[in-house]
Amino acid sequence: MPLLGSLVLRELTRPAPGIEGPELIADFWDYQGRIEQSVGDAKLRLLVLGSSDVVGSLSESPGAMSGLLRSRFHRADLRLRNPLGNGQFELGFTAGTEEMGAFAAQDGTDVVRFGLHRSNIAARTSWSTEFGREFSLRFGADIERASSDMEFSGLLLTRAAASPTDTFHAPALATASGVYSEATWTRGSIEISGGTRLDNYHLVHDINHTAVAPRLGARWMMSDSFSVSGAIGLVHQPPTVLLPVPVSDTAGLRQGLQTGAQADVAAAWQLSSDVELVASAYLTRLSRAVEYGIEQLVENRRRLSDDGDPGTRGRAWGLELMVRRPQMGRWFGWVTYSLQRSERFQKFYRFDDKGLPFGPTEAWVPYAFDQTHVFNATFGLTLDHGVRLGASFHFNTGRPESGQLTSRAQREGFDSRSHMPIWVPSDLDSEKRLPPFARLDLRVSKEWTFDDHRLELYLDVLNATVSQEVLGYTYAIDRSKQTEPLVRVPFTVPAVFPMIGVKGSF
Repeated sequence: MPLLGSLVLRELTRPAPGIEGPELIADFWDYQGRIEQSVGDAKLRLLVLGSSDVVGSLSESPGAMSGLLRSRFHRADLRLRNPLGNGQFELGFTAGTEEMGAFAAQDGTDVVRFGLHRSNIAARTSWSTEFGREFSLRFGADIERASSDMEFSGLLLTRAAASPTDTFHAPALATASGVYSEATWTRGSIEISGGTRLDNYHLVHDINHTAVAPRLGARWMMSDSFSVSGAIGLVHQPPTVLLPVPVSDTAGLRQGLQTGAQADVAAAWQLSSDVELVASAYLTRLSRAVEYGIEQLVENRRRLSDDGDPGTRGRAWGLELMVRRPQMGRWFGWVTYSLQRSERFQKFYRFDDKGLPFGPTEAWVPYAFDQTHVFNATFGLTLDHGVRLGASFHFNTGRPESGQLTSRAQREGFDSRSHMPIWVPSDLDSEKRLPPFARLDLRVSKEWTFDDHRLELYLDVLNATVSQEVLGYTYAIDRSKQTEPLVRVPFTVPAVFPMIGVKGSF
């Protein structure tokens, strides 16, 4: 299990007896199980999986900061597939819980303590059928009941005019339901598909949002080795909380839905019997984007437009290239590259050289997660005696230093009273970004094959190059320096995670 590797890492980084220093915490574990069983003509499948990740550091030194980040989930999915009439019927049930938490403390006092818990139960059903070789239909419905609760406490609550001993709660209970239909027509080398979804989001009490999402797509096999495809459609989803975790805030439905339109085109070439090249492009226009951070959620404030709507406009586009060789023989691999841009139209204040705000003004600014260039390469090699080697390389340019998920970028100003340089907030449209980041991940595994089962032992090393990603900067003024008193210190996370795991198949 990955737990073994995390325990080894924890012991290696523990301070020696008698030596003060932070104790690094890196605890990881996950599990996954799958059972399939035939019952007459029907097929049953049960899938269970989950994981837990805890990282941070603990320190008992005076004035030192301790902090932990925690993310955990458990999920079970049961699916039944059975012939019905002249088609195929499917019925499924899913239940799960997920949570994330973070805390930071100094000298026994909570600076911030944040927790978000979500549980859900869902059901889905569908039926598909074919009419000859040219026409097929699919109908379906799904429903999900989700409850969530966010709690927030600590010294940061004082910014929301609350006591640091108070605990802020945001419970929510929501039901999302939808029905859809899809039709596909195929004639020779041309395939055209179209469908629509009707969704309803209900948040207790008495908040309802309904949305229709049509979609149309086409694919043309121009030759045995070349094809083109494209699709257009409307999209919608609940508001987004700007946190890099797979937990959404159900309470965000109070702010309405995000809506937009998306179009994409792609071309695929089979360069040889074992190498494929895919090029694609997409364009998204968001007529209403609603996104906010934890601080805005706690202080119950939004980026309001002149008419009081918390939504704003958004746009994104991108180009993607992928060269792929599937598992054929001893090796496989793929390389991907993305050139992309995502922006939001925001109202903000500019600051003069003395740090005084003026405006406000409006402009297109980079989205909090925008990264212009992203490159990934993965390679795998199978050796004799069931030994496999793998390596993955990742590179991305920096996200904007906008103050949402990072520090707010600063520039040099001047205080006329002290006649000293000072830090002044940079304009949000000034394109200040964090540095690029690159890392290399490695994997080695050994598989044993028996009569009715297989066993695999593997070692994963995440960030084997010990690369440190800059998450933000601390902007300070050192008055003891006569020259260059402005100091910018990067905040980095040394994320190096070895994980040992065992996988069995029966």
